[in-house]
Amino acid sequence: MQGQNVSKNLQQSQNQTNREQSFLFSEVKSKSHESQENQELQEIKVNQSQLDFTNIQPNLIFYVSLGVSSSQITREFLTLAEQMGYEAIENEKDQILVIKKNQFTLKQYLLSCMLKQFETSNVSAIKIHVKTNQNQCNRKVSVKGLKGSPQINGQLVNAFKNFIEKQKQNNLNNTQDDPSYDLAFNQPEPQEEEDEEEVHNNSPYTLESTANFMFHKILSASKYGIGQKIVVFLNNFEQKYNQKDVQINGQDNPIKEVYMLVNEVVDNLFTEYNYGKSDTKQIMPYCKISVEKYVFSKIENTLMALYIQKNNENQKKFNTKRQKILNKLSIKQIFSFLDSNKKYWLVKGVSEKENCKKKINLEDDTEKAIAQENDTSKPYNNAISEIQKISHCSNPREKLKCIMMMRSMMRAGVLDFHSSQEELASMDDELPVVIYIVLMSKISNLLAELNLVDNFISQDSSLESEKRFLINLQVSTQYIQNEWEMED
Repeated sequence: MQGQNVSKNLQQSQNQTNREQSFLFSEVKSKSHESQENQELQEIKVNQSQLDFTNIQPNLIFYVSLGVSSSQITREFLTLAEQMGYEAIENEKDQILVIKKNQFTLKQYLLSCMLKQFETSNVSAIKIHVKTNQNQCNRKVSVKGLKGSPQINGQLVNAFKNFIEKQKQNNLNNTQDDPSYDLAFNQPEPQEEEDEEEVHNNSPYTLESTANFMFHKILSASKYGIGQKIVVFLNNFEQKYNQKDVQINGQDNPIKEVYMLVNEVVDNLFTEYNYGKSDTKQIMPYCKISVEKYVFSKIENTLMALYIQKNNENQKKFNTKRQKILNKLSIKQIFSFLDSNKKYWLVKGVSEKENCKKKINLEDDTEKAIAQENDTSKPYNNAISEIQKISHCSNPREKLKCIMMMRSMMRAGVLDFHSSQEELASMDDELPVVIYIVLMSKISNLLAELNLVDNFISQDSSLESEKRFLINLQVSTQYIQNEWEMED
């Protein structure tokens, strides 16, 4: 009987010990290894409070009166965030996005491997958004963790919550006779009234510019995540290609390397920053365009130099042949030589004799030549103006846009000239006009520009129509350079 009591007491003691152990030890099910594993884990003490955390990000919502400005709320939040090691990468009047690069101990990494509830992430992100409701005369303040460790984000959210509660308590002890008293933050209310909540403009021009600015702020944060990845790529790209003796041949495609990065960054942005909120869902369609602009703006000079060097010899031959043609032939003679249908010449009011005497020299810097080059009565002048913009674009997509706008203006020119009674109906009719436009366009490195755009299109299978027209342009340059026979 005494032995049974001792055994019972030992069993009760063991049960009590098991109840006090953490969830970590309860997961160890193998009896044969229980003693060894318990000894290895003695240094890792998991309190019950740690196990209460989940992967759900912290969220805080409260309301304040219109007497409290959005800028006051966001300013106080940003102050707390910076004190806790966060950095703002998006700072607007009514919203702020802050991120923090986390550093974890070996203990925390072990916990993250063993416990699904304990998550580690390199970057933690929190966003505060203040939304004004004029009908209810209040502002809704929402603070939400977006990414990273819920425990770390929770510290900032709780600190901000405690700050708000403290201000509310202080306000109860203060007199409210002074109408200028700020009831939320215990400070004099600013004399200047805050502007009404910004009305979202759905104009595509506004959305694109807003998106470009927002993504630029994220991508330029070089100390964190995506921004850091871009910096590493740019440094490697410059080291690889920004050398005097570096050349690319017909098989090389530096654009492909760039788009491997662009696609990866876009995927990350859609995963980490596409919050599904109204202030982001409208601008996410501009994500890839914005990333392209940012990356190509950093490597524009290096990239263009590679293509100029690659096409240098052919460009010289093209320039020589082009100038010889322009010096010898008039506009009508050019169209006639190309066997173009006369209804697509878009020339009227000038006699054949007068036109044949008119020679074109775009390389001459005299006032007469400049005036002639800028002559708005020149056939397809708008199309020529569009293609000449290609040299001023910093990324391939914008260069392609210039090419397609050239085609649009070319076809529109026929419609305008014939009052919509005629149009360029076939590729056979279009090609001589394209050759004419290429001849009349003054572009220093046209072959390099087209080569770069060609490499860009090869990375996007959705640009088949644009690819076909680009081939027309490239065929036009080859015809001028190699096949146009000039009589001496």
